[in-house]
Amino acid sequence: PALVAAVLAVAVFVNWPILSADLMRAITEHNLGAALQSEGRFDEAIEHYRRAITIRSDYAPAYNNMGAALRATGQVPEAIASYERALGLRPDYPDAHYNVATAFLDRGRLDDAIYHFRGALQSMPGSVDAHNNLGIALAAKGQSDEAIAEFREALRLGPDSSKTHRNLGDALASQGMREEAIEHFQRALRLHPAFADAQRNLAKLRSLTDRSPPKP
Repeated sequence: PALVAAVLAVAVFVNWPILSADLMRAITEHNLGAALQSEGRFDEAIEHYRRAITIRSDYAPAYNNMGAALRATGQVPEAIASYERALGLRPDYPDAHYNVATAFLDRGRLDDAIYHFRGALQSMPGSVDAHNNLGIALAAKGQSDEAIAEFREALRLGPDSSKTHRNLGDALASQGMREEAIEHFQRALRLHPAFADAQRNLAKLRSLTDRSPPKP
């Protein structure tokens, strides 16, 4: 799955009079980094995040967004370390939990991914992506029932997610629930007619269903 890291923009002018001078400078560097990152200028963004951290070593958003930029440039271990630094400063930081979880998921560190997706959901239980990706991690661990529950919750929150319909279809098929799996592959294709994975998985499942002996 394509997994997308969240970039958190911090409002510079909130409570301006009570911000210290160094915090204002750190926020400015951070926001410059976020702007560059949104343009795909990751190396320049990283430099501004590092400046923000030099000014204020306790500024968690700079570590989180630097992690996203590092990951985008293929520096995944460094990205994970940056996310973990953000969480060390703010243990309840949902964006950092989500971002490090997706990095762990990409590297196959499923237990770590599951832990951090659940950490993200404690603060943002309405996140379709967090429920969907937690389901992916659980399915990869063979915890199909829990994965199905997460996919169902993701679809309750966001019923128009073609990827989640495909993921739920896969999980249901793995449990032998073919008819419902076919329904979700079909829904995925109604939402995204060119969805190749859903097309392939639906064709495979229909083929298996057609070869199955009739029920007594």
